[in-house]
Amino acid sequence: MSSKHLNLAFLFPFILILTSCSKQQPKDVAIIYLNAVNNNQYEDAKKVSTIEIQDKLNQTSKLAIVNNPKSKNRTFKIINEKISGDISDVTYAIFNNDIRNEFNGNMRLIKKEDGWMIAENDYGYGEYLKQNADNQLHVELDALKKEVETISNNNLNAELLKTKGSLLKTINDYNKQLKNPLSSIQKLKLQEDVKMTRYYVSKFIGETENNNH
Repeated sequence: MSSKHLNLAFLFPFILILTSCSKQQPKDVAIIYLNAVNNNQYEDAKKVSTIEIQDKLNQTSKLAIVNNPKSKNRTFKIINEKISGDISDVTYAIFNNDIRNEFNGNMRLIKKEDGWMIAENDYGYGEYLKQNADNQLHVELDALKKEVETISNNNLNAELLKTKGSLLKTINDYNKQLKNPLSSIQKLKLQEDVKMTRYYVSKFIGETENNNH
């Protein structure tokens, strides 16, 4: 066999890998990201994320909640995928114990040299805001606080107790911020923070259910 043929034979597996990666559609990348975050595998999630999303993942990985077991009963299903050039919008449903959440999640991906990357993800918060435009942040924070407070401490282990305290403190801090006038940029940042907290609360509730089984 000639050296040329040997080189081609050596490179063939790598060509296959690159071809396989390039064939991943936005909906495939979306599921990879959602499952990775759900399983606390933040390094895997960062591999399919833009720099901005990677920074957010670095922050979330420091929260106490990521030390809890993964949410075994949470699943995701893609219900729509729209591709326009190098931008894709993906809509997905969230299920907890096979019960579908009221609000669908929406995700935006952008195409880079390495393939599709997560650029935005709202975990269903965008649809929630559309239906709760008036006093939306107050309403959301009050609802989140009630959800967390209704979980009895008697049903929680030490780690979940720590998570509950951390969530309540975060929610109270956001409520304090709302008592002061906020610029549009500050409000947008707070909306992003509350959006992520909504996901953490949902995950916390799922963990308490698993802990009681």
